[in-house]
Amino acid sequence: MKVEVLKPHLFLKRFASGDAKLTPGAQRSHNKIPEDVRAELAKTGRSVCHVCRDKIPKGSLRMCMFLQCHKGYKNAAFVHMDCFSKHPEASKVKTVSEVAGMKELTPADVKRVEAIFAQSRKRKGKQATAVKSEQSSDVKSEKSQSPRK
Repeated sequence: MKVEVLKPHLFLKRFASGDAKLTPGAQRSHNKIPEDVRAELAKTGRSVCHVCRDKIPKGSLRMCMFLQCHKGYKNAAFVHMDCFSKHPEASKVKTVSEVAGMKELTPADVKRVEAIFAQSRKRKGKQATAVKSEQSSDVKSEKSQSPRK
């Protein structure tokens, strides 16, 4: 199922920090915000989730993904913790160690972030085994349908 998100033209990790394609302004953006993903408590209640488009209440745990435009400028995209794994760009974040801001969170919030990553790994593992079994059944059916000489 494909999720429609706000600002679909923005991508996570489009350019590396020292990439020659970055404009000078985009390079300053990378220097100012070196991380790609940050876990934090919502400072106000004005931010909107880029997946479900509901407001994120003040003080609730949210993920901030710094998505890049075609020139490399970083744009903040906030999502609920529960919506993070549904965002198409979230799959580029492989481990919890890539998430900034974990030291400022409470131990309960850190466990919640870790649980989201553990859950997404389990889901990816199930999808991979499903794809492998689907591919092997396709190969078996092709062999059984091919005419023998």
